[in-house]
Amino acid sequence: MGIDRSLLQPSEIPLMGFGGKRVNAIGKLSLSVSFDDIANARTEHITSDVVEMPYPYRAILGRGTINKFEAIVHQLYLCMKIPAPAGVITVRRNYVWGREKDPKSHQVRRVSIPLHADL
Repeated sequence: MGIDRSLLQPSEIPLMGFGGKRVNAIGKLSLSVSFDDIANARTEHITSDVVEMPYPYRAILGRGTINKFEAIVHQLYLCMKIPAPAGVITVRRNYVWGREKDPKSHQVRRVSIPLHADL
């Protein structure tokens, strides 16, 4: 993301990554995060852990961020609704952008699981 490392604060707590693997943050960064446009914006000050890993996402919003924005996440419709001064902000997944960044993201992955007689 091109973050200047001199802006990072120390992060002492290790994170648990996907699959339960321990991930060490290279630091934490406080930023103002905004959703929607100037006419109906919602901005909150968020402190995030910064990690270095190959991943198609730029940021992952955790429970703390979702709670601070008082957001409602609807997984079936892949959208998030946030209360704002002039009405509700709806954030939707951008399928086109996601497929450009990770062309394999829409492919079905098959997993073979061996079956045992004693299960």
